Amino acid sequence: MRDYGVDPIAALLIALAAGGLLGAVNGAIVVVLRVNALIATLGTMIMFRGIGLELTDAGLVPLPEKSAAASAIYSIGPLFFDIVVAAVVLLTLDVVHRRTRFGRQIMAIGNSEAVAFD
Repeated sequence: MRDYGVDPIAALLIALAAGGLLGAVNGAIVVVLRVNALIATLGTMIMFRGIGLELTDAGLVPLPEKSAAASAIYSIGPLFFDIVVAAVVLLTLDVVHRRTRFGRQIMAIGNSEAVAFD
């Protein structure tokens, strides 16, 4: 994005598409090759990280001054802003997980495929 002048929104869309594609590769390994999901995920994580390090020559890209890291300097009372945001996201997901049908279905998938269909 920095080196080629790519618009941040376009870079976000490219990153999401790449993540979806790599997730599909991981899913294909699990479904087609019938590899345990944990093993496949760890293996592809190591492989994708290695490819990323090779493509970037293992270089670090510094964040611009006005970035998400700048939110860490703001606080709401005794808590930093990013902690408040993380707590709100966590509590929202907890409510969805425990109190909605969708959350129960997600939990059932982790237990057994047969349970998820009930």
